Amino acid sequence: MLDDRLQMAIMVRLRRGRTPPEALGRSYTVGRRWESAAAGVHRDGDFAAVSSIVVLHQGAIGDFLLTLSVLQPARAALGAQRLTAIASAPSAMLASGHSAVDVWISPESIGLYRLFRRDLEISDRLRGLLATADCILNFTGGPGEIVHERLSEVAAGRIISIDPRPSAATRTGHRHITAQWAEAICAAGLAIGAPSPPVIRLHRACAPAPGRVIVHPGSGSPHKCWPFERFAALADRLTDADLVWMLGPAEGALARRVAARDEPALMESDLTRAAEQLVEAAAYVGNDSGITHLAAALGVPSVVIFTTTDPCIWRPLGEHVTVLAPPGEDEPVEVDAVFAAIGRLRAA
Repeated sequence: MLDDRLQMAIMVRLRRGRTPPEALGRSYTVGRRWESAAAGVHRDGDFAAVSSIVVLHQGAIGDFLLTLSVLQPARAALGAQRLTAIASAPSAMLASGHSAVDVWISPESIGLYRLFRRDLEISDRLRGLLATADCILNFTGGPGEIVHERLSEVAAGRIISIDPRPSAATRTGHRHITAQWAEAICAAGLAIGAPSPPVIRLHRACAPAPGRVIVHPGSGSPHKCWPFERFAALADRLTDADLVWMLGPAEGALARRVAARDEPALMESDLTRAAEQLVEAAAYVGNDSGITHLAAALGVPSVVIFTTTDPCIWRPLGEHVTVLAPPGEDEPVEVDAVFAAIGRLRAA
Protein backbone atom coordinates (compact mmCIF):
# COMPACT_ATOMS: atom_id res chain seq x y z
CA MET A 1 0.00 0.00 0.00
CA LEU A 2 1.35 3.41 -0.92
CA ASP A 3 1.87 6.01 1.77
CA ASP A 4 -0.43 9.06 1.87
CA ARG A 5 2.13 11.46 0.41
CA LEU A 6 2.74 9.27 -2.65
CA GLN A 7 -0.99 8.77 -3.21
CA MET A 8 -1.51 12.54 -3.02
CA ALA A 9 1.32 13.13 -5.49
CA ILE A 10 -0.30 10.63 -7.85
CA MET A 11 -3.64 12.39 -7.66
CA VAL A 12 -2.00 15.73 -8.37
CA ARG A 13 -0.11 14.35 -11.36
CA LEU A 14 -3.29 12.77 -12.76
CA ARG A 15 -5.26 15.99 -12.47
CA ARG A 16 -2.49 18.12 -13.94
CA GLY A 17 -1.73 15.69 -16.76
CA ARG A 18 1.86 15.14 -15.61
CA THR A 19 3.91 12.02 -16.11
CA PRO A 20 2.07 9.12 -14.44
CA PRO A 21 3.88 6.86 -11.96
CA GLU A 22 4.33 4.00 -14.42
CA ALA A 23 7.11 6.07 -16.02
CA LEU A 24 8.88 5.65 -12.70
CA GLY A 25 8.24 1.91 -12.72
CA ARG A 26 5.58 2.13 -10.00
CA SER A 27 2.12 0.70 -9.65
CA TYR A 28 -0.61 2.46 -7.76
CA THR A 29 -4.17 2.48 -6.55
CA VAL A 30 -6.47 5.49 -6.57
CA GLY A 31 -9.71 5.85 -4.66
CA ARG A 32 -11.75 3.37 -2.66
CA ARG A 33 -11.38 -0.41 -2.80
CA TRP A 34 -13.94 -2.46 -4.66
CA GLU A 35 -16.32 -4.17 -2.28
CA SER A 36 -17.72 -7.43 -3.67
CA ALA A 37 -21.05 -8.59 -2.32
CA ALA A 38 -20.37 -11.57 -0.08
CA ALA A 39 -23.89 -12.91 -0.68
CA GLY A 40 -23.09 -13.30 -4.37
CA VAL A 41 -19.89 -15.32 -3.88
CA HIS A 42 -19.80 -18.90 -5.06
CA ARG A 43 -16.72 -21.05 -5.63
CA ASP A 44 -15.90 -23.82 -8.02
CA GLY A 45 -14.57 -27.01 -6.48
CA ASP A 46 -11.09 -26.48 -7.96
CA PHE A 47 -10.85 -22.91 -6.70
CA ALA A 48 -10.69 -22.18 -3.00
CA ALA A 49 -10.96 -18.58 -1.84
CA VAL A 50 -7.92 -16.73 -3.15
CA SER A 51 -5.97 -13.71 -2.04
CA SER A 52 -4.92 -12.25 -5.38
CA ILE A 53 -5.83 -12.20 -9.06
CA VAL A 54 -3.50 -10.85 -11.75
CA VAL A 55 -4.99 -9.80 -15.10
CA LEU A 56 -2.97 -9.39 -18.31
CA HIS A 57 -4.57 -7.21 -20.98
CA GLN A 58 -3.29 -5.45 -24.13
CA GLY A 59 -6.49 -4.02 -25.61
CA ALA A 60 -7.78 -0.47 -26.03
CA ILE A 61 -9.97 1.71 -23.78
CA GLY A 62 -13.30 0.09 -24.60
CA ASP A 63 -11.87 -3.43 -24.71
CA PHE A 64 -10.64 -3.19 -21.13
CA LEU A 65 -13.90 -1.68 -19.91
CA LEU A 66 -15.82 -4.61 -21.40
CA THR A 67 -13.36 -6.94 -19.67
CA LEU A 68 -14.62 -5.58 -16.35
CA SER A 69 -17.89 -7.36 -17.19
CA VAL A 70 -16.20 -10.71 -16.54
CA LEU A 71 -13.65 -9.56 -13.97
CA GLN A 72 -16.46 -8.51 -11.65
CA PRO A 73 -18.12 -11.97 -11.45
CA ALA A 74 -14.72 -13.71 -11.52
CA ARG A 75 -13.56 -11.76 -8.48
CA ALA A 76 -16.83 -12.48 -6.70
CA ALA A 77 -16.61 -16.20 -7.52
CA LEU A 78 -13.09 -16.41 -6.12
CA GLY A 79 -13.66 -14.11 -3.15
CA ALA A 80 -10.38 -12.42 -4.07
CA GLN A 81 -9.00 -9.75 -1.77
CA ARG A 82 -6.96 -8.04 -4.46
CA LEU A 83 -7.02 -7.72 -8.25
CA THR A 84 -4.03 -6.31 -10.12
CA ALA A 85 -4.27 -5.38 -13.79
CA ILE A 86 -1.22 -5.22 -16.04
CA ALA A 87 -2.91 -3.44 -18.91
CA SER A 88 -2.04 -1.00 -21.68
CA ALA A 89 -5.39 0.82 -21.83
CA PRO A 90 -5.62 4.14 -19.96
CA SER A 91 -9.07 3.01 -18.83
CA ALA A 92 -7.33 0.37 -16.69
CA MET A 93 -5.39 3.10 -14.90
CA LEU A 94 -8.61 5.06 -14.40
CA ALA A 95 -10.43 1.96 -13.13
CA SER A 96 -7.86 1.19 -10.43
CA GLY A 97 -9.39 1.80 -7.04
CA HIS A 98 -12.74 2.71 -8.60
CA SER A 99 -13.84 -0.72 -9.83
CA ALA A 100 -13.09 -4.43 -9.45
CA VAL A 101 -9.47 -3.45 -10.14
CA ASP A 102 -7.39 -2.45 -7.11
CA VAL A 103 -3.99 -1.86 -8.69
CA TRP A 104 -2.86 -0.95 -12.20
CA ILE A 105 0.64 -1.62 -13.54
CA SER A 106 1.96 -0.35 -16.85
CA PRO A 107 3.04 -3.25 -19.14
CA GLU A 108 6.13 -1.26 -20.14
CA SER A 109 7.26 -0.74 -16.56
CA ILE A 110 7.19 -4.45 -15.76
CA GLY A 111 8.38 -5.84 -19.12
CA LEU A 112 5.23 -7.67 -20.15
CA TYR A 113 6.50 -7.84 -23.74
CA ARG A 114 9.04 -10.46 -22.60
CA LEU A 115 6.23 -13.00 -22.28
CA PHE A 116 5.70 -12.84 -26.05
CA ARG A 117 9.21 -14.13 -26.89
CA ARG A 118 10.91 -17.34 -25.80
CA ASP A 119 14.40 -15.84 -26.11
CA LEU A 120 13.86 -13.12 -23.47
CA GLU A 121 14.23 -13.53 -19.73
CA ILE A 122 11.20 -12.58 -17.69
CA SER A 123 11.99 -9.61 -15.46
CA ASP A 124 12.39 -10.25 -11.74
CA ARG A 125 9.52 -7.93 -10.89
CA LEU A 126 7.11 -9.62 -13.30
CA ARG A 127 8.31 -13.07 -12.25
CA GLY A 128 7.70 -12.24 -8.61
CA LEU A 129 4.20 -10.91 -9.24
CA LEU A 130 3.20 -13.93 -11.33
CA ALA A 131 4.72 -16.42 -8.90
CA THR A 132 2.70 -15.09 -5.98
CA ALA A 133 -0.65 -14.74 -7.79
CA ASP A 134 -3.33 -17.26 -6.86
CA CYS A 135 -5.04 -16.89 -10.24
CA ILE A 136 -3.91 -15.31 -13.52
CA LEU A 137 -6.50 -14.22 -16.08
CA ASN A 138 -4.60 -13.78 -19.32
CA PHE A 139 -6.51 -11.84 -21.99
CA THR A 140 -3.61 -11.67 -24.48
CA GLY A 141 -4.45 -14.98 -26.18
CA GLY A 142 -5.73 -18.50 -25.75
CA PRO A 143 -4.15 -21.47 -23.95
CA GLY A 144 -2.33 -22.62 -27.08
CA GLU A 145 -0.35 -19.41 -27.48
CA ILE A 146 3.12 -18.43 -26.32
CA VAL A 147 2.11 -16.22 -23.39
CA HIS A 148 0.26 -19.10 -21.72
CA GLU A 149 3.32 -21.29 -22.20
CA ARG A 150 5.62 -18.71 -20.62
CA LEU A 151 3.24 -18.11 -17.75
CA SER A 152 3.33 -21.82 -17.01
CA GLU A 153 7.09 -21.54 -16.46
CA VAL A 154 6.77 -19.13 -13.53
CA ALA A 155 3.23 -19.13 -12.16
CA ALA A 156 2.36 -21.17 -9.10
CA GLY A 157 -1.37 -20.44 -9.22
CA ARG A 158 -4.08 -21.27 -11.75
CA ILE A 159 -3.69 -19.79 -15.27
CA ILE A 160 -6.75 -19.08 -17.39
CA SER A 161 -5.98 -17.79 -20.88
CA ILE A 162 -8.78 -16.16 -22.87
CA ASP A 163 -8.59 -15.24 -26.55
CA PRO A 164 -9.99 -11.68 -26.62
CA ARG A 165 -10.87 -11.79 -30.32
CA PRO A 166 -14.38 -12.73 -31.44
CA SER A 167 -14.53 -16.36 -32.50
CA ALA A 168 -16.26 -17.48 -35.68
CA ALA A 169 -19.15 -18.73 -33.56
CA THR A 170 -19.46 -15.35 -31.83
CA ARG A 171 -19.44 -13.49 -35.15
CA THR A 172 -21.94 -15.74 -36.93
CA GLY A 173 -24.15 -16.05 -33.86
CA HIS A 174 -24.02 -12.31 -33.14
CA ARG A 175 -23.20 -13.07 -29.51
CA HIS A 176 -21.79 -10.48 -27.15
CA ILE A 177 -18.02 -10.76 -26.73
CA THR A 178 -18.26 -10.91 -22.93
CA ALA A 179 -20.36 -14.08 -23.21
CA GLN A 180 -17.50 -15.66 -25.15
CA TRP A 181 -14.99 -14.61 -22.49
CA ALA A 182 -17.19 -15.87 -19.65
CA GLU A 183 -17.62 -19.19 -21.44
CA ALA A 184 -13.84 -19.56 -21.80
CA ILE A 185 -13.35 -18.88 -18.09
CA CYS A 186 -16.02 -21.43 -17.16
CA ALA A 187 -14.50 -23.99 -19.53
CA ALA A 188 -11.20 -23.58 -17.68
CA GLY A 189 -12.88 -24.68 -14.45
CA LEU A 190 -13.93 -21.42 -12.82
CA ALA A 191 -17.71 -21.17 -12.64
CA ILE A 192 -18.53 -17.47 -12.73
CA GLY A 193 -21.86 -15.71 -13.02
CA ALA A 194 -23.12 -14.06 -16.16
CA PRO A 195 -21.24 -10.98 -17.39
CA SER A 196 -22.44 -7.84 -15.65
CA PRO A 197 -22.38 -4.24 -16.89
CA PRO A 198 -18.97 -2.76 -16.06
CA VAL A 199 -18.98 -0.37 -13.14
CA ILE A 200 -16.55 2.46 -12.41
CA ARG A 201 -17.45 4.50 -9.36
CA LEU A 202 -16.06 7.99 -9.77
CA HIS A 203 -16.74 10.63 -7.14
CA ARG A 204 -19.11 13.34 -8.33
CA ALA A 205 -18.40 16.85 -7.13
CA CYS A 206 -22.10 17.57 -7.58
CA ALA A 207 -25.25 16.12 -9.12
CA PRO A 208 -25.35 15.85 -12.93
CA ALA A 209 -26.08 19.21 -14.51
CA PRO A 210 -29.77 19.36 -15.53
CA GLY A 211 -30.05 19.38 -19.28
CA ARG A 212 -26.35 18.75 -19.88
CA VAL A 213 -25.90 16.56 -22.97
CA ILE A 214 -22.38 15.62 -24.03
CA VAL A 215 -21.94 14.80 -27.72
CA HIS A 216 -18.83 12.89 -28.78
CA PRO A 217 -18.63 12.61 -32.60
CA GLY A 218 -15.25 10.84 -32.74
CA SER A 219 -13.94 7.30 -32.58
CA GLY A 220 -10.71 5.39 -32.93
CA SER A 221 -11.60 4.63 -36.54
CA PRO A 222 -13.39 6.90 -39.06
CA HIS A 223 -15.52 4.02 -40.37
CA LYS A 224 -17.13 3.71 -36.93
CA CYS A 225 -18.29 7.34 -36.96
CA TRP A 226 -21.81 8.53 -37.69
CA PRO A 227 -21.61 11.32 -40.31
CA PHE A 228 -20.76 14.63 -38.68
CA GLU A 229 -23.54 16.32 -40.65
CA ARG A 230 -26.00 14.18 -38.70
CA PHE A 231 -24.40 15.06 -35.38
CA ALA A 232 -24.72 18.72 -36.37
CA ALA A 233 -28.37 18.27 -37.32
CA LEU A 234 -28.97 16.56 -33.98
CA ALA A 235 -27.30 19.44 -32.12
CA ASP A 236 -29.51 21.91 -33.98
CA ARG A 237 -32.58 20.11 -32.65
CA LEU A 238 -31.41 19.95 -29.02
CA THR A 239 -32.34 23.59 -28.48
CA ASP A 240 -33.48 23.08 -24.88
CA ALA A 241 -30.32 21.19 -23.85
CA ASP A 242 -27.08 22.42 -22.33
CA LEU A 243 -25.12 20.86 -25.19
CA VAL A 244 -21.36 20.32 -24.91
CA TRP A 245 -19.16 18.70 -27.55
CA MET A 246 -16.32 16.41 -26.42
CA LEU A 247 -13.29 15.65 -28.57
CA GLY A 248 -9.96 13.91 -28.15
CA PRO A 249 -6.46 15.08 -29.17
CA ALA A 250 -6.45 13.04 -32.41
CA GLU A 251 -9.68 14.52 -33.75
CA GLY A 252 -8.35 17.70 -35.34
CA ALA A 253 -10.61 17.64 -38.39
CA LEU A 254 -13.70 17.20 -36.25
CA ALA A 255 -12.45 19.88 -33.86
CA ARG A 256 -12.36 22.42 -36.69
CA ARG A 257 -15.92 21.59 -37.68
CA VAL A 258 -17.11 21.82 -34.09
CA ALA A 259 -15.28 25.14 -33.60
CA ALA A 260 -17.08 26.57 -36.62
CA ARG A 261 -20.39 26.03 -34.81
CA ASP A 262 -19.35 28.31 -31.93
CA GLU A 263 -20.75 25.97 -29.27
CA PRO A 264 -19.18 24.79 -25.97
CA ALA A 265 -16.53 22.12 -26.57
CA LEU A 266 -14.17 20.11 -24.40
CA MET A 267 -10.80 18.98 -25.77
CA GLU A 268 -9.68 16.26 -23.37
CA SER A 269 -6.37 14.46 -23.79
CA ASP A 270 -6.50 13.01 -20.27
CA LEU A 271 -8.99 10.20 -19.66
CA THR A 272 -9.41 11.05 -15.99
CA ARG A 273 -10.47 14.60 -16.80
CA ALA A 274 -12.77 13.31 -19.53
CA ALA A 275 -14.40 10.98 -17.00
CA GLU A 276 -14.86 13.86 -14.55
CA GLN A 277 -16.71 15.76 -17.27
CA LEU A 278 -18.81 12.78 -18.27
CA VAL A 279 -20.21 12.12 -14.79
CA GLU A 280 -21.53 15.70 -14.70
CA ALA A 281 -23.74 15.03 -17.75
CA ALA A 282 -27.41 14.11 -17.66
CA ALA A 283 -27.07 12.30 -21.01
CA TYR A 284 -24.42 11.30 -23.54
CA VAL A 285 -24.47 10.46 -27.25
CA GLY A 286 -21.60 9.03 -29.26
CA ASN A 287 -20.26 6.40 -31.63
CA ASP A 288 -18.92 2.94 -30.87
CA SER A 289 -15.79 4.26 -29.13
CA GLY A 290 -13.74 3.98 -25.99
CA ILE A 291 -15.22 7.20 -24.60
CA THR A 292 -18.71 5.81 -25.15
CA HIS A 293 -17.84 2.65 -23.23
CA LEU A 294 -16.44 4.87 -20.47
CA ALA A 295 -19.64 6.91 -20.27
CA ALA A 296 -21.64 3.69 -19.94
CA ALA A 297 -19.31 2.28 -17.26
CA LEU A 298 -19.69 5.53 -15.30
CA GLY A 299 -23.45 5.08 -15.33
CA VAL A 300 -24.22 8.04 -17.61
CA PRO A 301 -27.48 7.55 -19.57
CA SER A 302 -26.12 6.99 -23.06
CA VAL A 303 -27.21 6.71 -26.68
CA VAL A 304 -24.72 4.71 -28.75
CA ILE A 305 -24.76 4.94 -32.56
CA PHE A 306 -23.29 2.02 -34.48
CA THR A 307 -22.29 2.13 -38.13
CA THR A 308 -20.16 -0.77 -39.41
CA THR A 309 -19.34 -2.77 -36.26
CA ASP A 310 -21.79 -5.33 -34.86
CA PRO A 311 -23.61 -4.00 -31.78
CA CYS A 312 -24.61 -7.53 -30.81
CA ILE A 313 -20.92 -8.22 -30.19
CA TRP A 314 -19.50 -4.85 -29.09
CA ARG A 315 -22.29 -2.81 -27.51
CA PRO A 316 -21.79 -1.26 -24.07
CA LEU A 317 -23.82 -3.06 -21.42
CA GLY A 318 -26.37 -1.62 -19.02
CA GLU A 319 -30.04 -0.74 -18.78
CA HIS A 320 -29.09 2.95 -19.00
CA VAL A 321 -27.63 2.40 -22.50
CA THR A 322 -29.67 2.74 -25.70
CA VAL A 323 -28.05 1.20 -28.77
CA LEU A 324 -29.03 2.29 -32.28
CA ALA A 325 -27.94 0.27 -35.31
CA PRO A 326 -28.29 1.10 -39.02
CA PRO A 327 -31.64 0.04 -40.49
CA GLY A 328 -29.83 -1.45 -43.47
CA GLU A 329 -26.52 -1.64 -45.31
CA ASP A 330 -25.19 1.82 -46.22
CA GLU A 331 -28.11 3.39 -44.34
CA PRO A 332 -26.87 5.43 -41.36
CA VAL A 333 -29.07 5.76 -38.30
CA GLU A 334 -31.59 8.56 -38.78
CA VAL A 335 -31.34 11.79 -36.80
CA ASP A 336 -34.97 11.37 -35.74
CA ALA A 337 -34.15 8.05 -34.06
CA VAL A 338 -31.25 9.52 -32.08
CA PHE A 339 -33.24 12.61 -31.09
CA ALA A 340 -36.11 10.43 -29.85
CA ALA A 341 -33.73 8.17 -27.88
CA ILE A 342 -32.14 11.16 -26.15
CA GLY A 343 -35.60 12.49 -25.35
CA ARG A 344 -36.54 9.22 -23.66
CA LEU A 345 -33.37 9.25 -21.57
CA ARG A 346 -33.87 12.82 -20.48
CA ALA A 347 -37.50 12.16 -19.56
CA ALA A 348 -36.71 9.04 -17.50
